[in-house]
Amino acid sequence: MIHNNQQQQGEDYINKIPTILLLNIINHVTDNVDLVCLLFSCKRLFNLTVNNEQYRNNLSFKKIKYIFPIEATDNNNNVFYSLFCYHLKSFQSLFDNAIKDTMIISNKESYDNHDEHDLLNITRVIVLDQLTSSEQLSTLKLPLSVTSLDLCVEMNEPLPIDFLPPNIKHLDIYGVMGGGSEENKSVLPDSLKSLNLTLTSQEKIDVNLLPEGLEKLDLYCTHFQLSTRQIGLDRLTSLTWLSSYCLVEEEEEEKKKDNGTAVVYCTLPSSLEYLDIELSSIQSPTYFQLLTRLVHLDLSLTNFGEFDSLYLDSLVSLETLKLFVTSVNIDASQIRLPPNLLEFIQTDSQLPISNLSTGFFPPSLTSLNIVLDENDFNSLRLPQKLKSFIVLSLSSIIPGDFIPTSVTKLEIHSGLDNPSINGLIPNSVESLWLEGNFDMSLLINHNIPSSNSIKKLVLERVKHESSKNCNNINNNNNNNNNNNNNNNDQPPIIKLPNNLEEFTWIHEEEEEEEDKHPSFEFIYPPTLKYIDYSRLEPPLYKLQTIPKSVQEFKYLVSKTKTIGDFEDTEVHSIGIDEGFIFPSTLKTLAVKVNNQGQFWIFKIDHIINQTNIEQLVIFGVGVDINFQVDIRRLDPENRNVLIIGKSLYGGIIQQQQQIDQHATDGYQQYRPIYLYFEPVMQSEQQREEDYINKIPTILLFNIINHVDDNVDLVCLLLTCKRLFNFTSATAVNNNNNNNLSFKHIEYIYTKESEPSTDENNNNVFYAQKCYHLGSFKRMFTNTFSDTLIINVTETSNQKIKSNGDNDVDDDDNIKKVLVLGEWDELSESSTTLPILPRSTTSLDIYPRVYDPLPTNYLPPRLKHLTIHYNGVIGSSSLLVFPDSLKSLSLKTSMTEVELNDKKTVCLLPVGLERLYFFSKSKLEPSRIGLDKLTSLNWLKSYSLSTEEIGTLPKSLVQLDFYLDHIPSPTYFNQLLNLTRDIGTPFSIIGKSLFGGIIHSQHMKDGQYRQIYLYFKSTGNTPPKLYFDLPLLLN
Repeated sequence: MIHNNQQQQGEDYINKIPTILLLNIINHVTDNVDLVCLLFSCKRLFNLTVNNEQYRNNLSFKKIKYIFPIEATDNNNNVFYSLFCYHLKSFQSLFDNAIKDTMIISNKESYDNHDEHDLLNITRVIVLDQLTSSEQLSTLKLPLSVTSLDLCVEMNEPLPIDFLPPNIKHLDIYGVMGGGSEENKSVLPDSLKSLNLTLTSQEKIDVNLLPEGLEKLDLYCTHFQLSTRQIGLDRLTSLTWLSSYCLVEEEEEEKKKDNGTAVVYCTLPSSLEYLDIELSSIQSPTYFQLLTRLVHLDLSLTNFGEFDSLYLDSLVSLETLKLFVTSVNIDASQIRLPPNLLEFIQTDSQLPISNLSTGFFPPSLTSLNIVLDENDFNSLRLPQKLKSFIVLSLSSIIPGDFIPTSVTKLEIHSGLDNPSINGLIPNSVESLWLEGNFDMSLLINHNIPSSNSIKKLVLERVKHESSKNCNNINNNNNNNNNNNNNNNDQPPIIKLPNNLEEFTWIHEEEEEEEDKHPSFEFIYPPTLKYIDYSRLEPPLYKLQTIPKSVQEFKYLVSKTKTIGDFEDTEVHSIGIDEGFIFPSTLKTLAVKVNNQGQFWIFKIDHIINQTNIEQLVIFGVGVDINFQVDIRRLDPENRNVLIIGKSLYGGIIQQQQQIDQHATDGYQQYRPIYLYFEPVMQSEQQREEDYINKIPTILLFNIINHVDDNVDLVCLLLTCKRLFNFTSATAVNNNNNNNLSFKHIEYIYTKESEPSTDENNNNVFYAQKCYHLGSFKRMFTNTFSDTLIINVTETSNQKIKSNGDNDVDDDDNIKKVLVLGEWDELSESSTTLPILPRSTTSLDIYPRVYDPLPTNYLPPRLKHLTIHYNGVIGSSSLLVFPDSLKSLSLKTSMTEVELNDKKTVCLLPVGLERLYFFSKSKLEPSRIGLDKLTSLNWLKSYSLSTEEIGTLPKSLVQLDFYLDHIPSPTYFNQLLNLTRDIGTPFSIIGKSLFGGIIHSQHMKDGQYRQIYLYFKSTGNTPPKLYFDLPLLLN
């Protein structure tokens, strides 16, 4: 009765509030989930927003918008996510009102379906990449009210002059801006204030392309650079923001002189306040001197030499400097920092700045991110106003008193084996991040005192070997020595700082790590509110019961189930599979997964019905999952549960209770609730190309060099314009052109070879006269630039063919040598042996050799040798092979192996791993020392006798053997490592790149012309051809 009276009084109070005040209350609720709950909790508010035509058109959700999906991976406020998963129909008007000013165009029909009246309110238009035709785009008539336009489709021709609305303020465009004639150019209106421009061609770029009133510019180019004057940047007197990695400065013919030093100033607008730029070099130390309004500078220098300098001391407004210099040592005398600088970041560098002094840093500095070595720790004194200090330490000892007592945020990163901190960390530090092989016990017990004010602690890759000592320290007062010995097998106990509020432990176990570190048990302080174990490879921790004080917990999924034979589907019951016990105080739970390309199913009814968790996050690095929802239980029995994301995807789940017949307390169960995620398939071509265009050049090299299959590589380069242009431009203009090549193709002599050679499709001999991929000719020739062909047939003198005219003795690039032809009948092979480069690691001698090879003839680093020896090997004539040899193909006419003492001779190097052996008469394996080859794993021979038992190496993995008979049933029992030879799949493009692209033409009857393959017989062996048939077009 009392409860009903209180509810009635509350409703009476709400009914007396003026409508205008209620509308004001609704409009001031910025969190959409809170707003939905508020409207559900009050009938008058609900009716006001749902049933009142007068007011509901003026109410909307907040902070949601359309974001093109490529930019939306980590953005949970994107309406793209909620379009097909919005179920709050009562609030449809609030949802529609939030995006009513935005038009999405995916095709011509989607544009035509818009009502003319609705077009008057459109201020933002997004053209998706499904609209692939520039002609289709040019026919669109955008509303005059549009102020923001995102063209997510590539422009292959300039936009019509009257295409852009006259009042547009923001434009995102990708493609060409100039054409073949002066009239055929895109014209950007003077109203434009913000421009995100990616150029795919520099043809006819006009100096007046950019409007003078532009304030923000993000400029990118796909495979070329632009000079600042070429695009007219010096005209933009209102530009305050510039980000670009494709700008270069034109060389000045006449440079001003200042005390004999060349002075060159950049032609960037002096109005700039924010600048993010990459330059190969700067023309003078005073290059940025005129940018006196600059507040933020992010500078990358890719070719900063020892004689270059950078003087920024005239930039009195500069507060933040991020400096990246590629892999070179720079001296402190080469750089002058701004006098009022607040933040200095040395980005992505592993090298310290040499000869640092205390005066290098301005006294105003409050944040520093830098690389320091041992000399720096001993000689420097950091600014006393420093609040944030992040250091990559190249010293094994970091003095604790080096850190100023003003620092509140401290990060120490070390890649050394045994780094340590000498002394206590200052009490002023509230946030501490330690990365490296620091000793956990020393950190906790000696460097971080329990009275420390640390509230946030991150430990990354800390060392665990001495953690048993830490266990003994913590248990010394409570256990005797025997107990201590027993506890060494238990997880060591670590006591965290007393006032800690946030704790993160990061440790990703490396595959090559031999020592698996033990688990830990932590003593958590009662102040702890946040635990992050999402980057901790299990089972390094022992934690089932989450401390009661914790409000947010993150973990990495380690236990999953599968469904039948669906190996690509992972099922995880959140909270149950890991055995966690969540306290009632836990409000936020984050679950991380790391299996890319998997189908994921998450069971979530446990956290809905058995916990008080209000926010669930499922995410992963390299995984197409970024899911974040709020959970609101709308009644005590959880019959109605609101599960909704920030962009309003989701809705209300209505649960039905059912009595668990197996529970003695009548516990009420609910039907299971699952979340299902599919891998995101990138189907939009433009999205892929947008992504490719933003990849740094060095990463493109890495991508191309890691494609192992040549056919796949050709298809990749043909399907991506930037990659194709990149390889073509590289082959012509770039000094790194020799770094790109095809894989797994080589010269293999075809006249006389091993039996398997006929079936090898990777032979360049096949491809030389049938290579038609002219665009990739440089990559083809680069592939065998390390190969030398020597032909000894024509004369008694050697004839050398190579890719250059360098002296063979001096050519350090030669790794493989093939000796072809036949020796002159009047000469002996020993007198006509060619000179070999000392760098040779692979040697194939196909002419028959009749005399022993001279001493030290074979190169010292030789790993592979093919030789056909027709001489007799006796006590005075032995073939001597280098110890470096790993692979040998040996044919011989010898019939016996003997020395004067008649003992067995070991002709082969003991480190040999691969052997093909053929002789005219069968020999016992021990006669050539086969039993001593303890590293041999591959053997092929039809010339060995099987009379001896136990003489084959036990290390063999593959064996191709001809047997007259088996001397014993257990003859092969000792070869425990033998595996089944699966065989190598060989692959109009063959693996050696013979072939090319066939352009099929339709005939009148609709069929294609016939295609034939022609073979000319070379003997009794039938031809064998393997090739791939990728379809480049449907």
